[in-house]
Amino acid sequence: MALERSRRRGGIRSLLAPAQLHPDRKPGRRLVLSGRATQFDELHLKEALADCGLGRLSESLDAVDQWQQKLSGGEQQRLACARVLLHQPEFVFLDEATSAVDPTTEQALDETLIRWTPHKGVISIAHRESLATYHDHTLQVPSGTGLLPLDGLR
Repeated sequence: MALERSRRRGGIRSLLAPAQLHPDRKPGRRLVLSGRATQFDELHLKEALADCGLGRLSESLDAVDQWQQKLSGGEQQRLACARVLLHQPEFVFLDEATSAVDPTTEQALDETLIRWTPHKGVISIAHRESLATYHDHTLQVPSGTGLLPLDGLR
């Protein structure tokens, strides 16, 4: 799934941050920025990577590699988080965005997202109930029904 975004007044209005990378050999800088390599300065890039637990990738921003194979599932999820931090969309859609990381890393990523994007809309789909701590509202989908009960919003 490609990084999807819609634009409004020159900025990114919404961002679906996929956790898996495409099998390509993009330079590391383009992986972080999803093709927009000149938009952010080096310091901002490195800060976002460090805040997402990927500081070691700062030295590989210009490297060409098999990134989908080189980065673990959890690292790919943290890279998706770094994209959110850099692009600052008004709305973020996260689907199982922390499913491949441990609870401590999940907490750190959620707190980082809140710190960097305090006035943004975040919609998360997750199986872990611990994620509810970081949202104002939750919607429980009954197991096996596939239906969204409108009275489930709390």
